[in-house]
Amino acid sequence: MKILYLNDFLTRGGAELVLNSLGKRMKPRGHDVYFAFAEPARIHSAFRIERSRNPLLGRSIVYTNVSDHAAYDGTRNLLDLVKPDLVHLNNLVLLGLAPLLAAREKKVPCVLTLHDYWPVCPRRNLLLSTGAQCQMNTWNKCFRCAAAAHPSDLVRTLARVPFPPLDMVLKGRLGEIRDTLRNITIVCPSRFSMDILSRFGYSSARLHLIPHGIDITEVKGCRNLSPSFLWAGRLARPKGLEFFIEAARVVSRTVPDAKFCICGQKAYEAMYGYDELPSLDQLEFLGELSHDETLRRYCEALAVVVTSIEPETFSMVALEAMACSTPVVSFDSGALKEIVVDGETGFLVPRGDCALLAQRLMAFLEDRRLGIEMGRRARERVERFFSLETMVSRYEMLYKEVIHQTTV
Repeated sequence: MKILYLNDFLTRGGAELVLNSLGKRMKPRGHDVYFAFAEPARIHSAFRIERSRNPLLGRSIVYTNVSDHAAYDGTRNLLDLVKPDLVHLNNLVLLGLAPLLAAREKKVPCVLTLHDYWPVCPRRNLLLSTGAQCQMNTWNKCFRCAAAAHPSDLVRTLARVPFPPLDMVLKGRLGEIRDTLRNITIVCPSRFSMDILSRFGYSSARLHLIPHGIDITEVKGCRNLSPSFLWAGRLARPKGLEFFIEAARVVSRTVPDAKFCICGQKAYEAMYGYDELPSLDQLEFLGELSHDETLRRYCEALAVVVTSIEPETFSMVALEAMACSTPVVSFDSGALKEIVVDGETGFLVPRGDCALLAQRLMAFLEDRRLGIEMGRRARERVERFFSLETMVSRYEMLYKEVIHQTTV
């Protein structure tokens, strides 16, 4: 097969890690693999797709023209050049739906992997402007919530004014996205994300469950236990960094020599980023680390802490930590309940419960054997349920099925 992978970014987070691992493993199986991104290409056999730029549109697909003409033309030209058997779409916040429409016009079958909730949520994270999780199953009240998080002052001002026609416009745009995706095969990395799409009217027949995987042979399971805890991720409010810092304050009162490390990249959304981190002697900000260095930090920590308040579609941070034989303490947000087994591979804490989060961290300081045993079980769980080879094999089978259905 000749496979073209499309994504907004080359390197950024978990989605890009999964995409690159998938493409890398398809090549030895005899497939021709090509990559295309919205950002400048920096790897061999990668292409760049130009797109329209408008500062008012922000970084949400529902504010973008469903068909960005620049991205549409760029994708059509790329399809003529590569002539792929299948296009695998991933994050489309910058590119919009233009690549899908171009592939459809060229009669090239597509597979889309869901990495956040952009097909159903303008903010892509199912969070209300208040930080609470959205429980809606319609788009009747989405505009004010979405506009409140927009980077434009003008759009945020509109969010304060009740104006039903704007709600209807946004509802229509989301319905248009659903109609555009109606006949495409969508891969969900968790049952939770599958349920969300089904709730908004996406056909279950088009949804396929393929959990993300990791190459366990490239991750050492050795432990160098120092009295430290690690938080890793994008420095954005949906990731809940402030809850980790608050738990650190509580724990440090009892164990002053405990360390709390933070690594990650600054958020690109002005509304979500942190202007500065709170001061705490036990707190160490490591900045953005290389992937190898992050894995080394996972191995050294007593536990890795995941405090996302957004309902994650998946969590590569939790998966990689568990592969390093490090237990995970996380909020019970979204798919994390499908990765972490409470009391066996770590602890699940109700979303926002800092007191219980601090208690769970204290447990590892009081009993080092607990962390070793949980870490062992965590790695075993990754080996059994989240191997990279299993993920690649399932995608390969799905590709062949989609191509066969299109041919028939």
